[in-house]
Amino acid sequence: MEQEMSHKKNEAENQPKRRIKTMAQKSKPKPKPNYDRKAKHPDYVQFRCNAYAFNSIIRDIKDKLNERQKKLLKKTPFWNLIELFYRQRIDMSNMNKSDLDLVQLLKTFDPNTKSFKFGTKLFQITGNAVTQILGLPNEGKSVKLVNDRYTATFRTRHFGEKGKPSKNQV
Repeated sequence: MEQEMSHKKNEAENQPKRRIKTMAQKSKPKPKPNYDRKAKHPDYVQFRCNAYAFNSIIRDIKDKLNERQKKLLKKTPFWNLIELFYRQRIDMSNMNKSDLDLVQLLKTFDPNTKSFKFGTKLFQITGNAVTQILGLPNEGKSVKLVNDRYTATFRTRHFGEKGKPSKNQV
């Protein structure tokens, strides 16, 4: 009996293995991660605030500044901010980044009127208000905020005002 089993075993080893035919199936593509899902949330706010790094820089240079350098710093528009850290008027142990106040403020903004609504009153932020708050100068060339589309002079000279040239024209 053992011989029969070993004989069958040898026959099985010598015969080619049967292969199971399978149909190729397309696998479903994995959904791409939606990196923009946070931005679509109405309360999503993104900003950078690294007060700890700024505080450590001010602490490092505080004793190294001479009187002339301090006078120059006082003339900058950001002296009010620098002074808070310079005189250590900010408690760094209670300094945490939180966007809750910012979210509440942004919810009061009306983009149609370009103003904030506090209670029943509307407040528009003007250029003068920003200069007073930040201590920035309000003079010089005005900044163009709306970006005009680039017009290629080479294209208009050689192909006219039609827009992009076709392959045949090139």
